[in-house]
Amino acid sequence: MNIKKRHLVVHEDDSRTTKIIKTTLSDEMDRRWELKGPGLEISVYISAAVLDPRFKKLSFLSDDQRDEAYSVVAELAESLTDRSCQEESDTVDPGPTAPKQDAVMAMLLASDEDEEEQDETSEMKVYLKDFTKCNGGPLEWWKKNEDRYPKLSRVAKRFHSIPSTSTPSERIFSKAGFIANKSRRALFPTNVNKLVFLAHNFRRIRQPQVQ
Repeated sequence: MNIKKRHLVVHEDDSRTTKIIKTTLSDEMDRRWELKGPGLEISVYISAAVLDPRFKKLSFLSDDQRDEAYSVVAELAESLTDRSCQEESDTVDPGPTAPKQDAVMAMLLASDEDEEEQDETSEMKVYLKDFTKCNGGPLEWWKKNEDRYPKLSRVAKRFHSIPSTSTPSERIFSKAGFIANKSRRALFPTNVNKLVFLAHNFRRIRQPQVQ
C-alpha cells in the first residue's frame, strides 16, 4: 500500500486525467483489499498480511483497523487451536474423570496481575515484537518459528499455503489477442466478449452430456 502514499497522492498541479487515474487506482485498491468500511475479519488479504513477517506492521491501515486485524487473527488462532484440541480429545479415551478441585482453587486464587502477565506474553504480542528476518518467504519463516508460535503458525499455514497461478487468465488473454487482431479491429466489444467466451468454452460445449 506504499504505492498509494508514494505515487497515488493527488496533487494540485496534476492534470484532470492524472487525478482521475490516481483516484480510480486508489479506490480500486481499497475495494479489492477491503480496506474501507467494517468487516476486516472477512478480508483474506489483511489476515495474510498480518501473518507475513515482512508486512505485519500494516502501515497502510489506521490504528483502529490495525488493532482490529490483529485481534481477528488472534481469535482465529485460538479457535483453530480449540478445535484441534477438541478433535484430538474425541479420538482419545479420556479414562476416569480427574478431580477438578485443584483447577478450581487455582482459578479462585489467580490475581489480576497473573492475567495481565499472561496477556502480555500472548503469541500475537510477542510475534509483533519479533523482528527476525524473513529471507525465504513467510512459509519458511513459520516453519522455523512454529515451536515459538504454535497457534499463529497453524493459521499462517492456512493463509500462505494456497498456490497462486495466473495460467487460466493468461490463456484467456492469449485467446483474446488472437481474436481481436489487426485484421479484425472492426469487431464490436460485445462480439469480442462472445467470441472469447466461445473459444474458451468450445471443448465443453462439444462434450456429450451424460444423461
